[in-house]
Amino acid sequence: MLAISDWPPKKGKPISHGDRLCDWLASSRATKPQTKYQAPARIMLRGMRAAQSASEPDIVVEVVDIFVREAPVRIRAIGDALASGDRTTAAREAHTLKGSAGHLGAKTLATLCARFEDKVRAGAPFDEAFALEAIEEELARVVGALAGQAGEGSA
Repeated sequence: MLAISDWPPKKGKPISHGDRLCDWLASSRATKPQTKYQAPARIMLRGMRAAQSASEPDIVVEVVDIFVREAPVRIRAIGDALASGDRTTAAREAHTLKGSAGHLGAKTLATLCARFEDKVRAGAPFDEAFALEAIEEELARVVGALAGQAGEGSA
């Protein structure tokens, strides 16, 4: 974690986006957030596959496809809602994205969305652009991880 004495950044000591993100997440949590990237939980995807019969289309591929198509739409809706001052819609879209991420085991993305939703609903002042950017960046990591996992067999 960064300390007050670390700001502004000293030459040769860059502050990563991840450090800022951890500080933002930690601001309302009693426990230290995970700083290491957590890919979507494979156990969640394997569990989905285990629940289907062999004759059915691969449910993981279908769920991942829906998520990959719909998540960017949610992000745009959050940005549009913030731009128009509609915090209710921004919170609702973040809540929906949080649920979708949680169902896929994308814990970091779900946490970012929950934090965003909480702050918006509470009317708390925060850097909305930074928060949305963090969600977008995490979504890109999740989509990359899901692309590799969706094609895996049920092993």
